[in-house]
Amino acid sequence: MMRRFVLLLLIPLMVMGGISIINRNGQTDIYINNQKVDLNEATVIEEGPDYTVYQPKEDENTTIVISDAGGIMVSSNGSVQISNGSKMTPEQQEQFKKKMQEFQQKMDRQREELHQKLSNLGQEITSRVQNSLSNIFNGRFLHDLF
Repeated sequence: MMRRFVLLLLIPLMVMGGISIINRNGQTDIYINNQKVDLNEATVIEEGPDYTVYQPKEDENTTIVISDAGGIMVSSNGSVQISNGSKMTPEQQEQFKKKMQEFQQKMDRQREELHQKLSNLGQEITSRVQNSLSNIFNGRFLHDLF
């Protein structure tokens, strides 16, 4: 009975996952939903003078930004995790945080613009389908539908 209870408590923990950035012996590993990210297979979205933006194949809704100074920002499904990197000076850490906040705001704006464009496209498609069906049925489609 106790085993079942413990198992029931552990199942949600295994499913929840989230974002983890782990630094061990100078090596940084990134995990999304308990799955290790392989940056060698990730798509490079953008390269700046002091950072690179990746989209991992493990989760295409995730954005990973890695700065040359060692900072990492992972944004996944509304959750953001930032690791400043031990090599950074306090000034570099503050600058990295500021850049990551700006980048996150930029990504949010682009996501909202895309959502709006898709919404408008859906409305346009619906309107055209209704007009086409109305023309096919000599204007009686909407009248017969309701």
